[in-house]
Amino acid sequence: MDWLSNPHRGGKGDSATDSELSGSIAITDPLLKQYDQPVIVAQAVLSGDEVAIGTSILAFVQYLGAATFISSANTLFDNGLISSLHDYAPQINATSIVAAGATGIKGVISAADLPRVLLAFNRAITQTFVSICKSTF
Repeated sequence: MDWLSNPHRGGKGDSATDSELSGSIAITDPLLKQYDQPVIVAQAVLSGDEVAIGTSILAFVQYLGAATFISSANTLFDNGLISSLHDYAPQINATSIVAAGATGIKGVISAADLPRVLLAFNRAITQTFVSICKSTF
């Protein structure tokens, strides 16, 4: 008995309607499509006993890529913030700002220095986004 004709499937009748099928299969979010399409291709191309290995490799590579980009972006941001702080607010200890983080900067600096530090944060985050976007395309 396949899943379409299973009477125990959610208390439904003996078959699924077209709207149920399209709702359960359709991927409408474009961000989800980028992760699901390689798996669908692997399932279509690989033989039955190779599908598990192929999808596992795909998942590993996707997670490894994300972890690598997060680590790279963090390093780029920290270095960019230190450089920007030296340009916009040279009198402020850049290491203490990085250690305090974005939510703790008000406790580390004075209100008079805050606009220059925020400019440094803006420049660092902008440079990080631009660098990551350049490296992906």
